This record gives sequence, C-alpha cells and structure tokens, in this order.
Amino acid sequence: MKLFVPFFVTLLALPFNGCAMVTSNLEEFINADGIYKIVTPENFNEKNKDKCINITSLDIKDGLIHASKNLEQIQYVLQKFFTQSTKVTIVALDKTSLEKAGFEVKEEKGFPHIYDSTKAFHIPFNTVKKIFYLIKEKNIWQIDNAIIRN
Repeated sequence: MKLFVPFFVTLLALPFNGCAMVTSNLEEFINADGIYKIVTPENFNEKNKDKCINITSLDIKDGLIHASKNLEQIQYVLQKFFTQSTKVTIVALDKTSLEKAGFEVKEEKGFPHIYDSTKAFHIPFNTVKKIFYLIKEKNIWQIDNAIIRN
C-alpha cells in the first residue's frame, strides 16, 4: 500500500553562503540514520519498477552511489551539488531491500555509500520507502508532495 500525501509547505531558509536550505520541517519525515538519495527529476521514474533511480554521472565516476543519512547531510548535498536545480527528488531507501537486491551499504567518511555489485547503474523501486518531491522558489526549498510506502 502506498500513501500519497500532497502538501505544499514553505520551509524556512537559513543563510549559508547565500544558498537555500531545507529546515527542520522536513525532520518529521527524515530518520536520523536513514539512507537518502537526492536526484533530479530526470534521474527518477517511479513508474519504471526495475530502474526507478538512474545513477548520476558523479556516482558512475566514483564507482559508488552517494547518499545522505540525515537532514544535515541532505542540506549539505543540496547546497554543494544542486544549486542550479529548481526541482529534486529525495528518495528514502531501505537497507535490507538494497542488500537483497545485490547492493552493499557502507558508511564512509560519515556518509552512506551504496556499492552496486550488478553495475547496472540504477536502483530498483522495491528498495524505496519514501519519496519527497522538492521545489525551489525564491531560493527556498519547499516540499511539493511526498509518498510514503508501506
């Protein structure tokens, strides 16, 4: 079963080198020790069950899938890699499902890194627990909607 939660909540912007930030309003959905992949809309397709998340060129170059584990890391990644983006998708991944699908999750330098033994360069939909669609307006990241899967 999947629960669709449409909402449009303006999140406060905190100054950090002039970049927009997502604040604690997202904390109710973000676990302190989760696995979160941030991608642009072009790299996410929930209708393609086998290949819903296409790996970024940085992931391919580094030979691993970069992820975040908490709100602080999500904010850092948004500021560092998505300053020119106006839409992103944050996907919460299930570690057990990732491992069953042939992925290995390691924490390195404080961040979760996902290693894909299949080298298929995508993550299947059955590993996804939550999906957050964010948009940026006036340099403020906002939750456009969210999907929570059971």
